[in-house]
Amino acid sequence: MANDLTKRPWLVDTVSSTTQITGRIKVKSIRWASITSVGDELIILDDAGTKIFQLTNPTAKNSLDVFLDAWWTNGFRVSTLGSGIVFIDYA
Repeated sequence: MANDLTKRPWLVDTVSSTTQITGRIKVKSIRWASITSVGDELIILDDAGTKIFQLTNPTAKNSLDVFLDAWWTNGFRVSTLGSGIVFIDYA
């Protein structure tokens, strides 16, 4: 599988050293699915390289859902993904 940033929700399964989406983005939810191990980590950075989201898998769950009060960010990139697929929904 490969990243798909062409439709909603965005699907990310490969980390990037450069910004994956540029511009102002209003994030609504993040679903991290197909996680394989306790302690796997997900980190998302903005355009400036500032950590805007971090989640560590606490148990042997297969997926974690995070519903947010929609928040704005200037671009994003998934810089750390221990395993699985990240679905990012936006407004």
